[in-house]
Amino acid sequence: MNRLAIFVFGASLLWPLSLSAQVNPVNDVSGAVSVLTVGGDGTDAARHTPVGWQVAVSQKIRSSVASAMKPTPISVVGDFGGQSKTLDDGSTVHVSQYMGGVRVRAGRIRTVAPGVRRLDPTSVFVHALAGGTTRSAGAASATGFIMGYGGGVDVMPRSAGAAYALGIRAQFDWLPARIDGAWSTRQFRLGVGVVLMVKYWD
Repeated sequence: MNRLAIFVFGASLLWPLSLSAQVNPVNDVSGAVSVLTVGGDGTDAARHTPVGWQVAVSQKIRSSVASAMKPTPISVVGDFGGQSKTLDDGSTVHVSQYMGGVRVRAGRIRTVAPGVRRLDPTSVFVHALAGGTTRSAGAASATGFIMGYGGGVDVMPRSAGAAYALGIRAQFDWLPARIDGAWSTRQFRLGVGVVLMVKYWD
């Protein structure tokens, strides 16, 4: 379990760094309160709604020096979360996710006059993620494969030329997972929190 988590976490950080000649510095970091709904299928007859946290960091891809002057909507992203809930029998369920993947964004900066740029106040994104997940209840624990398909919306203040901006993010994901040889497909996650944009993807 720990080795898989460390591998996925390290890969999500080193993969963008390996593209350092083609990407900007990290362009957004987010943190949110996370609500997970899990169970009610072949892997768990009971349905649970643990609450916790989730964080994500993304980095924009540049394909070439020539395209450096043209903003791109594609980023690599690392996404991590953890949720827990105390059950009626006194035991506690813990669920964690550690994933990496690709994000595509729509809505960005505009040049409104020569030398003057303005950020659209609202942008939306979608992403496809994959990685590991761990579930534990009492002394029992299991680790498996997980995918994340979803997206969200960022609402930012209007600004011209500022290097940083703090806004609000809402994100929703479908998280199918395979644990102990069985697929769990009725997993969904909602996160609401803050996002820090760096250089407005420029």
